[in-house]
Amino acid sequence: MRAAASLSGSVGATVGLAVGYVNNGPATVNTGGSESPWIGTTVTLPKGVTAVRAPENCFDSEDDAWEPGKPGARVYRCFVDGSIKKGEKADYEFQVRIDQAGDQTGEVRLRTGHEETEIKDLNPANDVAKILVNATGGNGGGDGDGGSLPITGQSTGLIAGLGALLLAAGVGGYLVAKRRRTRFVA
Repeated sequence: MRAAASLSGSVGATVGLAVGYVNNGPATVNTGGSESPWIGTTVTLPKGVTAVRAPENCFDSEDDAWEPGKPGARVYRCFVDGSIKKGEKADYEFQVRIDQAGDQTGEVRLRTGHEETEIKDLNPANDVAKILVNATGGNGGGDGDGGSLPITGQSTGLIAGLGALLLAAGVGGYLVAKRRRTRFVA
């Protein structure tokens, strides 16, 4: 299984984490009709990181208030406002602080449909990708006063996001094609 995102940094560093997917078609998703595939994304952050900024279209999955963009959750449910046409992408950009040294793993999971109307996937292995964090010791460049953010890793987030989009492109295309009962021809 390929990584949805891979980041590295020292303990205390705040880095960008971008995950998402591309709709490879042939259908538009999230159109709101009864026959439209609806894609939801669950982002489970590794135990050794903390979200210091979350996208406005992501919600803490354990918070009944569903406050958009709330930092500090470990598991987020993310949604796209409006439809996603063939070739368009959905991405979610987080800022996470590395709290613990060592390798940690989280995941990104796509789901087609709601809990009551979930569409069964013939190949569920394509619906999950890992988030990999390689954290080293150190303070991440912060000054230790607790009031400022450490140095951020924007380029890491961009590279991770591009990798996630490429991986998710295949997943999105597969889900849409499966829903429309078509097959990819290699």
